[in-house]
Amino acid sequence: MSNEALKLHLTKLEDLRKSAKSQDDIPSVIEEIKEYSKSGSYTFQQPFIIYLLFISLFLTLIIYANSSSDEGLMLAGASFIIFIGSVIAFFSKRKQVTNAGKNLGYTVLALANNLVPNEAFNGRELWKDLKKQFRLFRAGDESQEITALYDGKTDDGAIFQLFEFKYVDVTEEEDEDSDGKKTTTKRRATHYEYGVLTRMSSLPLMTINTRSQFKEKWDSASKEFNKNFKIRCSNPVETAKFFNPACVLKFEESFKNIRSLDMTPSAYVCISAKRNIFPKSFGVPHIKKTDEYISYLSVPPKIEALRSLKDFVDYSNSRSVIKKEAV
Repeated sequence: MSNEALKLHLTKLEDLRKSAKSQDDIPSVIEEIKEYSKSGSYTFQQPFIIYLLFISLFLTLIIYANSSSDEGLMLAGASFIIFIGSVIAFFSKRKQVTNAGKNLGYTVLALANNLVPNEAFNGRELWKDLKKQFRLFRAGDESQEITALYDGKTDDGAIFQLFEFKYVDVTEEEDEDSDGKKTTTKRRATHYEYGVLTRMSSLPLMTINTRSQFKEKWDSASKEFNKNFKIRCSNPVETAKFFNPACVLKFEESFKNIRSLDMTPSAYVCISAKRNIFPKSFGVPHIKKTDEYISYLSVPPKIEALRSLKDFVDYSNSRSVIKKEAV
């Protein structure tokens, strides 16, 4: 098939990806890929770019080797620029196919795990709002933003949002050359944080493993629990009621993937966890390997770490119900 057919196919896949809202939408995506793959290829035909790439490289080497004049060197430089441009054009086409397959794979994986991609948010503005409420989002020196967001529900119906937060740390390093001249260089390191935002009125006001607005420290009788969960709270008595022996044991056995938990007085909660709760942490087969890719879309992996986090929310909410019934 022609490049135009591949472009139209990738556009259709992107439209299907954006419109997909549940697992029920996945079969139509698979059918589109099956139909296209009967006669189409997931490789852009680029004979002109390949020809230009080799010719420009050949001319660069010939001119550079046989000319010592300024004009000759300038001509060699111009030819080399054409070569670099050809390389970029060649790989950008390949990347277009790769990215289309990956993005579709991540969306299908999310839907299979009852997550719906949220495309209607401003990453920078959302970060500014969250920064006012949670310490996690105060990290970084520049380029802070929410780069991905998914809407979801736990088995018991609690609404949550799964986020990816990007920020850049900037450090300055001073170098000194052999003449004693000092120069300052800025180094930038990009970082990502992952977690869940939800409301949990069931929890007593507390934080876990983070700098806290609450002054009271609470420890259980379990050294294992205290090692993994550093609790600060508003009311130690209420916190002790929540963390009865069975609850402490449940945390030790099931919720060690919680890196931190921050909480506002209105019970808005930010739970930070490892990257393996996020769809992008999973590998996706290349769409060119059509049979393997379709198998992946048909049976995507389960995000077990996210399952544990959802279980934490449901378990905590059920503890509240039990407590109220007991009263």
